[in-house]
Amino acid sequence: MLRKGTKRAAPGGFALLAGRWQAVLAILAIVAAGLAFLRTRPPRREIPFEAVRADLAALIEAGAYYDAADAVGNLLKMEPPLPLAQRAELNNLLAEIIYRQECLRPAPNAANVRKLREAHQTAILLGRPASAAETLRVAQAHEWLGQRRSAIATYRNVLEREPEADTRRRAMQALVRLLAGEPEQAEERRRWLEQLLADDGVTDAYLWWALQQALNDALGSGRPDHARELLTQHAQRFERRDRRGYRDYLWAWVQVEEGLLEQAELQLDRVDQWLKTEAPGDMALERAGFLPALTCWLRGRMYLAQARPQAALEQFDQALALHADHDTLLAASIGRVQALAMLERHERAQQALRDAARELAGKGLAGFAALRPRLRQTALHLFEQMHARGDFDHAISYMIVALELAPDDEIAQRQRLHERIALDYVAAADAAPETEASRARHVEAAGHFEQAAKLVELDEDRRATLLWQGAQEYDRGGALSDARRLLLEFADRRRDDPRAPQAWLQLGQSYAAHGDYEQALTWFQRLVNRHPELQEAARARLLTADALLALGDARESEAEALLLALLEDGQIEPQAQIYRDALLMLCDLYYQRGRYGDAIGRLENFLAFFPDDDERQRARFVLADAYRRSGEMLRDAAASGGGPQVAEEGRWRLRRAAELFAAFGAAGHSQPDSRAHLYERLALFYRGDCLYALGDPASLEEALATYRQAAARYPDSPAALTAQVQMANIFLRQGKRTEAAWTLERARWVLSGIPDSAFEPSADGRGREHWKRFLAAVGASDLFSEVLAGSP
Repeated sequence: MLRKGTKRAAPGGFALLAGRWQAVLAILAIVAAGLAFLRTRPPRREIPFEAVRADLAALIEAGAYYDAADAVGNLLKMEPPLPLAQRAELNNLLAEIIYRQECLRPAPNAANVRKLREAHQTAILLGRPASAAETLRVAQAHEWLGQRRSAIATYRNVLEREPEADTRRRAMQALVRLLAGEPEQAEERRRWLEQLLADDGVTDAYLWWALQQALNDALGSGRPDHARELLTQHAQRFERRDRRGYRDYLWAWVQVEEGLLEQAELQLDRVDQWLKTEAPGDMALERAGFLPALTCWLRGRMYLAQARPQAALEQFDQALALHADHDTLLAASIGRVQALAMLERHERAQQALRDAARELAGKGLAGFAALRPRLRQTALHLFEQMHARGDFDHAISYMIVALELAPDDEIAQRQRLHERIALDYVAAADAAPETEASRARHVEAAGHFEQAAKLVELDEDRRATLLWQGAQEYDRGGALSDARRLLLEFADRRRDDPRAPQAWLQLGQSYAAHGDYEQALTWFQRLVNRHPELQEAARARLLTADALLALGDARESEAEALLLALLEDGQIEPQAQIYRDALLMLCDLYYQRGRYGDAIGRLENFLAFFPDDDERQRARFVLADAYRRSGEMLRDAAASGGGPQVAEEGRWRLRRAAELFAAFGAAGHSQPDSRAHLYERLALFYRGDCLYALGDPASLEEALATYRQAAARYPDSPAALTAQVQMANIFLRQGKRTEAAWTLERARWVLSGIPDSAFEPSADGRGREHWKRFLAAVGASDLFSEVLAGSP
């Protein structure tokens, strides 16, 4: 019936049956054999149940738990079954046998504990009411199985029955232990603890344990005066010589928390001396708090108060090495964690928390279930310290440990922890520059918001908010598919939520970012149709135009119409962001489609409305280039018979382009980057090209000066070669063949000084060899060969 493990818990189990107990076993064996025989011969004779019950009780009292359990099991298997009342009594005996057996184990066997509960419940179902003491067994079983809430409820039930004194004390002690670390239960815990302290019938061990709990509460809440009152009121028993070390320890504890460290150290020295000479070796007292280990722990606390974390760490390690009770083991483990944190060894501190949890769990499910909240509180306290310092990474790591220590059935607590971790990930990401690491923190935050949302059971509004927060953080972290997944869930559950339009907008953006423009248009259109009056709808119209442009030329006219409608919408002010974005998109559309005249008008509007915009540099360059390109187009059209007015307009636009490029280059840029440098270089060359295209003597001289400036500014770039060639072209147009020839020769010399890296990569294929061949071919032409004769 019982799972035995590696050995029996009762030492010398069969030795306990020596002598008269062998007779008990013999009687039970004969009864069982006779009963087995009689099963084949109805009618069955009645068994002497009271005698059998007395024999079973004798086995139990002798500690022969396995034999007693086997006998009960055989009796319960009889056919036909025993009467209900007898089976109820046997199940109750089986529960008692298992309970006593498991109390002897360092870590109770979970399967046996479940059998205990099953037997207890069966006895009740068969009509035998459970006494308060028997209900206490079930409460202990819940505790062994880590079912803290069930254990608390059952212990409360025990106390409601007005049990005998010992049962009452055990239930109160269990509740004091289990309710520790739960602020909402503090008042109830205080009430049970006060009753224990006020009970004159408790043993010294009970009082020693209760005083430690009461002092821990008082000192932990910053009430040393109350701690002194407690000692004055309840510690008189420990004035005796054989108890004095316990008294001195308790007073030293108060003094440490009051900052009276020198007095505390003297008290602890007296405790050490008492332990060497007077300690009585009372096992019950030691189980309630092993004084040698507690003294090491308190010295560690004292050293922490003196900012001596290394010395404190050594004391806590000594306390742990003494293999004390669960409470002392926990206190020393917490002290060790605090010392490591003070030493800035945070990874080791977090691992120490995990190790303590694992060791406590290994010492019995009951101990871990009761003590785990204090470990979690330590992790939360260190989280608060790190958070206050702005050390978000370590704060988060401590909070993650706290989450690991939260039981699966404490749903609300786990939800709050996930949410707090998420908020600190957001804070950490926002406090750092935008990098891959900060984006990863946003994604981590989103994951914890999502987990928190899954744990919300009844508050649909709260769940929706957490889903929303998770989606926003996934989006900020670049995890667009995860953002879309949460937004879809949000949109499905919260169609009438005020945030729904923003969710639809973001869904459209997410689909567009993945290239699914048709699906993006569906979400944008839903927003525009249902809430046309919202700013989000105006943004959706703009993004619809962008998606239409991405779908190709066939949808371009739709996009243009949408953009024009936005700009002509009387509800949108020209200074609004949506107006700015629509105008800039229309400028880009016209420029990229070669509609330079339309682009010029819109770009000039943009620069007039938004003179300080971040895109003003690009807009000014594109405006100048639109003038250049449109001037060239008009020049070509005039050459094809367009007439003098077209030619004049073309010349005006080229001149205007040259002016704008000159102004662009002269303006400089407050935050130059690679794009700014490219614009400056192109502006310089395009100005030269415009002046060259004008072709009049003054313009050619300006063009020559511009190309010289370009050659000097970019001597180590292939652009210098382009400038030299253009200068040669100008000289030729001016009839200066010799100057043109020597300019080309200078280009060959410039080429030799340009590093190879400047030609790589070359988008137009004009590498060093290309330029060598080109310059050699031009120099060898009839136009220049005579001038360059004799040159190397």
